Amino acid sequence: MMSKNKDSVMSQLESRSIVNYEKVAVKMRLAIKIEDAIMKAGLTKKEFAMRLNKKPSEISKWLSGTHNFTTDTLCDIAKVLNVNLV
Repeated sequence: MMSKNKDSVMSQLESRSIVNYEKVAVKMRLAIKIEDAIMKAGLTKKEFAMRLNKKPSEISKWLSGTHNFTTDTLCDIAKVLNVNLV
């Protein structure tokens, strides 16, 4: 049987794992929404990058689902794709 201290540590680790999972899930959903909007707009990722004055490699990072977007970047993406992301 675990001590109270070990139970507390395990509980904290589990709650952090849940929070991290939720953050990753939100990032993945956002990346999917952006990629869907790019396709619906009939743009290639290269064309999309050009419209945002970004490198295609940066777009690839965005679409990986691991990128932390700034509010400004999300506004720029939404404007170019004519979608609501938030």
